[in-house]
Amino acid sequence: MFKPQQFGRYLLSDRIARGGMSEIFIAKSFGPMGFEKNLVIKRILPEFAGDREFVRMFVNEAKLVCTLEHANIVQVIELGEVDGQYYIAMEYVNGIDAHILWRTLARRRQRLPVGIALFVVAETLKGLDFAHRATGAHGELLGVVHRDVSPSNILISHRGDVKIGDFGIALVRHESKSHTGSLKGKFGYMTPEQIAGLSVDHRSDIFSAGIVLAELLLGRRLFLGESDFETMHRVLNVRLDVLDEHESALPAAVAWIVRRALQREVKDRYQTASAFHEDIVEYLYQERVRVSGETLAAFISEYVVPYLREKTLSDESSVPEPPPSQESGPLPLLFPGPEEDETTTGRRALEEVQHVVIVPQAMVGLAPVEMTGESIVCPPFSDEDVEGVEGPMPEPSAEPEPEIARLVSGQLMSAEQASASPHPNFQGRIGSRTVAKILFRFSVVSESGLLALTGKRVGTREAELLERIAWLQDTCGSPRDGSWTLQRTCQIYLEHGQPSLLMADRSEEMLAAYLLSIDQITVDQVEAALRSRPQLKPVAALVAANLLAPLHVSRHATSFVLWSVLEAFSWSEGNFAFYHGRSCPLEAFPSGHTALALIAKGVGLIPEQQLDDYFNRIASRGVVASRAPTVRIEAFNPDALLMDCYRAIITQRRVDEAITVCSVLGDAWQAKQALYLMLECDLAELV
Repeated sequence: MFKPQQFGRYLLSDRIARGGMSEIFIAKSFGPMGFEKNLVIKRILPEFAGDREFVRMFVNEAKLVCTLEHANIVQVIELGEVDGQYYIAMEYVNGIDAHILWRTLARRRQRLPVGIALFVVAETLKGLDFAHRATGAHGELLGVVHRDVSPSNILISHRGDVKIGDFGIALVRHESKSHTGSLKGKFGYMTPEQIAGLSVDHRSDIFSAGIVLAELLLGRRLFLGESDFETMHRVLNVRLDVLDEHESALPAAVAWIVRRALQREVKDRYQTASAFHEDIVEYLYQERVRVSGETLAAFISEYVVPYLREKTLSDESSVPEPPPSQESGPLPLLFPGPEEDETTTGRRALEEVQHVVIVPQAMVGLAPVEMTGESIVCPPFSDEDVEGVEGPMPEPSAEPEPEIARLVSGQLMSAEQASASPHPNFQGRIGSRTVAKILFRFSVVSESGLLALTGKRVGTREAELLERIAWLQDTCGSPRDGSWTLQRTCQIYLEHGQPSLLMADRSEEMLAAYLLSIDQITVDQVEAALRSRPQLKPVAALVAANLLAPLHVSRHATSFVLWSVLEAFSWSEGNFAFYHGRSCPLEAFPSGHTALALIAKGVGLIPEQQLDDYFNRIASRGVVASRAPTVRIEAFNPDALLMDCYRAIITQRRVDEAITVCSVLGDAWQAKQALYLMLECDLAELV
């Protein structure tokens, strides 16, 4: 039992860890008027105080970390010395580490929710990215590499803060040569280049973070062998047997992220921690999973803290065996089922982690959760899940294409046709009314429901690309739907006048045409993919041929839907129909824009020739700023040009004169867009 003791000006209240060369304490500092502050003291053991090399490393750690001031890095307060013992005073993170989080759930036969596991690693990556980009006093890149990214060095506070700590074996660029060939860190979280004794850079930390992510998601050690030698052998050869066998429990896009981080060749991994972080955030955004520090705090409060007998940061022995009643119960992943007590600690914060749109299971491959009513539950662990899996690897699938086809088709389902319901509340033709005016009018009256836009796809660049793809499909004998070139449909689901969700025709042919138009793929690649796998449609064939990553299918599908809706603002003919109160289907995509922002973006894509046609019909009429506009111009977050054009028509002018004046104020095309926006959104009127 540790007895509190004075150490210089600090009171060491508890010892929380002791290693081979240093020990760590919870301590208190005191000040005037009863001021107290908790912190952590890390000090060299007395028997190593005379080891000059170790003291040098210890001091370097303090000097390095004190320059890394970031919310996701444990802060160093001071470096000091008391009676020949060097110490570092550090920020006190009141909570647990990721190892205890993982271990506690594993012993209770429960998995960590996918969203929370991704959040913990994403926050860690933010701290790592800051460290990797750290510069010296003269602006030079330090080239910091942590070299010991592991669950026990990822601290999670009871408030939900995530911080990377223990830069004790970090190296900076000028030290890399002297450290080449040395092994430092935990074997199960090292990288192939570390095991091989090669020089390392920041991408080594990315591999280790990938190990942490895989283990948090799967609830299993990734490379753990029966001996240190076997563990190192598995790391050196990147033996992903555990991931190969159990990744079916993960969404396909998440498995792709993990594998990208765990590439053996450094050049094939994520090249920066920020790129790794971006893919995680993108996935959470696309799946409409909201996870925050408050969410994490509530989860730990409810599912981890009650099962800890001792407060500790890293002592594995403090994680108790669970009571029998908890051994096999499923773990609510994101929010409670109707049978649960709403007063449970942390429940309110957990309810914030909800799928605004629950994506179909086909969209992410084999989903890891079972959806029942309002709750999402995760299956319990089996006994083999806690430490790893024995036995041979499963045989690889001889026919992966059907699964690829299901994955792709889940992300590219066609939009529901407006004709599915025979009774729209409002309908009309596009041409007599523009899409901008239609959406604006429904917005200002705060309508809720479905706005469906339909038209023909004729004489456009998109139509040309679709015809090219159709020819390739016919040539290669690939299946296609003969009607997909005739109609184009996009839909906007409004909630109180704001576009919450978007849909558009997104067949594989249409998405392939979009990818061709933005130069993400080439016609030759499409042809090669279809010839090698004629039984598949274009996007599935590209994925099967490794010319397109599954995660990118989802990402491009999202951008394609938004582009399709924005492109509709250029339609000069077609039809619209509004269905009051129509609820959204599962496969819709979040808009990410207010109605006015969506209108402004759509107007910004209208071709200049089309604007000229619009203004030629009204050139001789007068235009003036509306005296009582439905919405004030400030609501559009106007740029300088829009404001200048608005001021230019405070007094009445002929339309052609107004165009000339506005064109002098800025780019002629943008000036026409500004005047078009004002006319269609009631900021200006014709007289």
